[in-house]
Amino acid sequence: MERDLIGLIERWHTRTRMAEQEHFAQCKAFRRLHVILGCVTIVCTTLLGVSSNLVSNHISLEIPFPAGNSSFDLVRDATMLLTIIAPVLTAVLSFLRFDEKSGMHHNAGARFASMKRRLHLMISECNSGCDPDKVKTELKKICEKWDALTLQAPALYLNEKAFNEASDEAPRARRTARRPEPSLQVVGSNMAPAEAASA
Repeated sequence: MERDLIGLIERWHTRTRMAEQEHFAQCKAFRRLHVILGCVTIVCTTLLGVSSNLVSNHISLEIPFPAGNSSFDLVRDATMLLTIIAPVLTAVLSFLRFDEKSGMHHNAGARFASMKRRLHLMISECNSGCDPDKVKTELKKICEKWDALTLQAPALYLNEKAFNEASDEAPRARRTARRPEPSLQVVGSNMAPAEAASA
């Protein structure tokens, strides 16, 4: 009974650690996108203001083409291009809300980190003996917080298979450290089951 509880706590601890790391990684990625896109928007808007002033003062910079007698006005053409790019970048930055998403992932990561620390303390307490009823009550509270956080937090779109495999690593490592599982022999062979499966 106690061993099953410890295994459950360890699985939850692993899942909260992975969710915490993923949320903080998403937070960092969205913050980077927000800064990059914001800087590009600021530069484009500034250049648009400068080029608009040059056009209004009838200042031009004509650059001839190497072949032929035609040329293009760099100031006028750049102003036309920036008139399109600057509002589009501003709208994209406002619509995608990278800064808001970054904050949401940061808050979710911090809450998962808090749950992870609580589960880590529970593992330490259970290793020295614990009350199963008290542990179950605490796990129910954590489960309620987790469910509420899942509804509030932004989706991560994790690889569920890898997520489940990784969450099983802690109990498997614990079982191996406590008591090595017997390696069954294949009839007529000295290979372990894992080697036999890969053969």
